[in-house]
Amino acid sequence: MCIKLALLPKSNLISNTFSAISFDAANDQSNMTTTAQLLSSKVFRVTNIVREDLGTGSYRNEATLFCSQASIKVDWIDKALIGRIHIGQIVSPRLSLEPTCSNGCIRICRLVVYERPTESVNLFDLIPYGWAKDRDVVKRGAELMNELSNAHRLLFNAIFWNHARFERFCKQPSSMIGHHSEPSGNLRHTVEVAEEMRDYCSTRSFTNMHLGVLSAFLHDAGKADEYTMNDKGGWDLTDRGRLLGHKVTAVEWIAAAVATCNIELPQDHYVGLLHIFTAIPNAPDWMGLREPAMHESFLLSVCDRLSGRDDLVKRTAVEEGGFGKSHRHLKASVFTVRG
Repeated sequence: MCIKLALLPKSNLISNTFSAISFDAANDQSNMTTTAQLLSSKVFRVTNIVREDLGTGSYRNEATLFCSQASIKVDWIDKALIGRIHIGQIVSPRLSLEPTCSNGCIRICRLVVYERPTESVNLFDLIPYGWAKDRDVVKRGAELMNELSNAHRLLFNAIFWNHARFERFCKQPSSMIGHHSEPSGNLRHTVEVAEEMRDYCSTRSFTNMHLGVLSAFLHDAGKADEYTMNDKGGWDLTDRGRLLGHKVTAVEWIAAAVATCNIELPQDHYVGLLHIFTAIPNAPDWMGLREPAMHESFLLSVCDRLSGRDDLVKRTAVEEGGFGKSHRHLKASVFTVRG
């Protein structure tokens, strides 16, 4: 019997197809043991599942599990059809004492579903290839997420534990025709801003790196529900996008997560995060909005604008120097020096 373990390609830009390494379990017990150890030590996202009625009151379940290190097929037998395992769920396999191979899959006892968000999971490690093809961006996001405190990471996880929402966040553009307007542009822009915030906050004792990076991760979170693809292959605003906008959506999601999950986020961090997303400079008094009072708010604005402008300049500048192509969001064509 042959097990197929799909290992991560080394290239940054890849297709949705894995290159699989096959081995005969009977002749390569070390590989079987290594695969079993990976299964027992990692959490995975379910990317595919098929159920087969064996006609004896039992059902065979076959699932493909994904994590940043591998994509592995597993199967198990149930006495009843269990409908609680679905594509997108975060799970942990439970193995028997002696791992075996069946129909090209690792035979397991069952899958345990992570029903509630936990800070121990890095969601960037569970972004399938179909959600984001640029794996360098995904890797950089995972590294940044690992630097956050448990409470800050748990808040992010609570907001994006819903796999459909997180998939939209990863696959949507950051704008319809402006910067980072390609598929998964929102993810790339978010990671760029978070990296800049980490660097700025780490060198300023009067700012908090954890709060700054979390604000960067969430500043465009609401864009997951702001855009929808139209029948021409472009993007339109959803009703939520037209009526509320991504900042209001982010505030709603933050408040809901804190209210429903046991997140031990310091109160001033929670209020500070809401302040960052709601404070508007030079707003008229009658609007009831506040002036930005936190330096993290100023830095987020700087990093956000820098990432956006960088992207537009890269797209419009010409290699030979001189004036580049025009773009409606740039007031003038960008000029780069020659040589």
